[in-house]
Amino acid sequence: IVGLGGNWGLESPLLASFLAVFFQALWCVRPFRRAVLALPPSNEKIASSVKLLMSSLFGQRTASPKSLLRAAFPPSLLDKARGFLDVVDDPSEYFEAALSVLSESGDAGLVDAVTRHFRARVSEVCECACGQLLLEPMGYHQCSFFVCGSLLLQAEGGSLAGHLRTALGPSCPMPNCSLQTLLRRYVVQPLPSVITVAIVWDVEPLAEATAGEAARTILSRVDLSIEVPCAFEGGLPEGAHSRALLLGLVCRASEGWCGFFLDDEKRVWQWFDQSSSAPVGEGWSVVVERCDSLGCKPAYLFYAPAKAD
Repeated sequence: IVGLGGNWGLESPLLASFLAVFFQALWCVRPFRRAVLALPPSNEKIASSVKLLMSSLFGQRTASPKSLLRAAFPPSLLDKARGFLDVVDDPSEYFEAALSVLSESGDAGLVDAVTRHFRARVSEVCECACGQLLLEPMGYHQCSFFVCGSLLLQAEGGSLAGHLRTALGPSCPMPNCSLQTLLRRYVVQPLPSVITVAIVWDVEPLAEATAGEAARTILSRVDLSIEVPCAFEGGLPEGAHSRALLLGLVCRASEGWCGFFLDDEKRVWQWFDQSSSAPVGEGWSVVVERCDSLGCKPAYLFYAPAKAD
């Protein structure tokens, strides 16, 4: 996956494709969709545009998602989205940047919905096996948890949950120590209702054939469920769900973006892009096959609590 550089103009096919798929992915997150549709009428541009678009997607659709996007959002808001995405260096950061646009809304209800369902409070501790490194924890907010594709490609790389819990840090700055530090992540409760994992394609440049094989390997190693206590340091509050199930994924394809989300009523995986949608069948294997045929590279994985509504 390569960066989009200056191709984020209002008429950019890549901008339209990403945003159309982005909002369809948000629609598939039922708690967020319900929160947006329950917002009271508002004249605030971002909130009213998002609500209009969410009420149109997957309903009595009379146009493609791309057309609905352009009908719901005035050019000034698409220009704002372009401004946020222009400064992003890697596709793994697009989801976070797009949610930042929604967080710019003056509607407190929409901002609260983004925060509750997607934004996590993280405390990160940098440790070294030498035992000499003493640093204060660093706190921050984020909507995506980043995992390096190169680690997922390693046969001994372990589970996805393990890569969420820890990550390799920089070299230890202490004298007489040449070890690499370890970043340990603690998520401050409450967790968002959706855990979004962003895959960083740090294995480029790759030949097309090699990239296809890498994508197939990563998809074959995707965890269909994760144990939350294994994914993050710190315990869960009483009554919290310990297991999260794969809800869907968003991919970068050769001609744009697409998504696969599980219809929780029919138990069938649905595929969609900027123009259309279609069922692809039951079981994760059909998703892997479809991604392979479309030349897709997984970019985002979405997990929700096992008993979430």
